[in-house]
Amino acid sequence: MEYANSGCLSDEINKNWENLKKSLSIYYFPENRVWKILTQITLGLYYLHSKDIIHRDIKPGNILIFDSTYVKITDFGATRQLRPGELNAATEIGTSEFSAPETLDFEYNQKSDIWSLGVTIYNLCTTSFPLGLTKDGKHHIRASLHNKLPIKMDNMDKYSLSLQQLILQMLTFEPEKRISAEQILKHPKISSLIKPCIVRKKLICLKNHKLKFMIPKSQINRKPE
Repeated sequence: MEYANSGCLSDEINKNWENLKKSLSIYYFPENRVWKILTQITLGLYYLHSKDIIHRDIKPGNILIFDSTYVKITDFGATRQLRPGELNAATEIGTSEFSAPETLDFEYNQKSDIWSLGVTIYNLCTTSFPLGLTKDGKHHIRASLHNKLPIKMDNMDKYSLSLQQLILQMLTFEPEKRISAEQILKHPKISSLIKPCIVRKKLICLKNHKLKFMIPKSQINRKPE
C-alpha cells in the first residue's frame, strides 16, 4: 500500500482556507492545479466505469494526494459493479452533499459519480457547494428539483469560462444529459493534460519504488523495540 504523503484533497482545501483566513485574502485554488486534479480523477473514473463499476462516494476526502502532484481515488467500500444487462443500481449510499439527484429515486448508474465529481471540483474551487448544499444536501437537491432551480457558478468568477461550463455539464440534473467520463477526457484542456499527468505519475511511482529498495533489509526486518 502506498503512503499518501500529501494527505487528501479535503486536507488541501482546509489548509488553504485556513491560511487565507489568517491573511484575510480571497480563497483561490490555482486553476492549473484544478485542471490537473480533474484530469487524474476522471482517468480513474473512466477506468472504473469501463468495468461497469460505480464508485458511489467521490468526494475530496476520498482523493489522495502524492508528492503534492498526482492524485488517486480511494475508499472502494461503497463501490457497486453492475451485473451483465443491469442498467442501474438501487441502494442509497454515499455522502449526502456529494450525492447525485437520481440517487434519491434509488435508480442510478455511473453518471452519479460524475455529479459527485462536479461537486468535488466546485468545492475545491470555492470551498462551498452548488445550491448551498450542506450535511442535509439531499433535502436541498429535492427542493431544487421540485422548483427547477438552475445551478449557478457562484464564487467562480476567478476561473475560466471553460472550467465553469465543464462543471455545469457535470452538474446536469438529468443523468442522461450529463457528460460522461469519456466525454470529459475529450475536452481540449483535459486531453492536453492526459499524457503529462501519466508520465509524471509514472516518474513519481518509479522514484518511490527505488526509494523502497534503498532501505536496508536490516531496517525492513527490524523488530519494534
